[in-house]
Amino acid sequence: MKKTIFFALLFVSFMNTSFAQDKKVSEFIENTTPSINAFVMVIQDGTNQKVSIDNLLKADDPINITSFINNRNDLENGTTVTSTQLDWVINDAVTSQSLNNSIGSISAALRTYTHTSTYSTNRTYTLSVDDGGGHTDTASTQIRFLNSNYYGVSSNTTLNAGQINALGHSLSTSKAQTRSLSPSSQYIYIAYPNAYGSATFTVNGLSNNDWTLSTQSHTNASGATVSYNVYRTNNLLTGTYTIGVN
Repeated sequence: MKKTIFFALLFVSFMNTSFAQDKKVSEFIENTTPSINAFVMVIQDGTNQKVSIDNLLKADDPINITSFINNRNDLENGTTVTSTQLDWVINDAVTSQSLNNSIGSISAALRTYTHTSTYSTNRTYTLSVDDGGGHTDTASTQIRFLNSNYYGVSSNTTLNAGQINALGHSLSTSKAQTRSLSPSSQYIYIAYPNAYGSATFTVNGLSNNDWTLSTQSHTNASGATVSYNVYRTNNLLTGTYTIGVN
């Protein structure tokens, strides 16, 4: 792209001086690349000079959305979103752009947009841009509503919803996880959505099946109710244990 800019500016400089008819300039034109020749012909005709320059540069550097993000990302199942901020970066100016989800066309100068809309299920925003020179690009960003995996220790032989919610937890899309837990005459608990299926365990790297499983309807802190597998070690434990779940 630097080479193209150099030749284009050099030729325009020649055309604005008394050297425009010089034989050396003609030789320069004839020896340039095809893309430069096409540019030169338009300039020589004396028409559409600005458009031709822009289109030439855009041909070497197509429009590209380099970043498109949202401020919500992954949320706990049961959460309700009322507004979403979208931010993006584009490598050049655009002549038009639009967003889906009933937003439509927005100002070409914008690089951030806050959408006021209420939803509680997965949503994808797609940005479409056009540089006016025959190049377009699209990018998407997603908001997901996920369930949590829970892990921790307790001296209780069973846990209710509030006690499960008080355990350590992380949003997830599978039951696979590794936890380091330190009970003190306590049980180790692992709980995850029943939809992920049965688990196999390792304790400190060794296969272990010394667990009791119960399946219960669990309401998380955001109000969503989901069937959960709740595993508890059969024995009270003391020490530090690395628990692998698959």
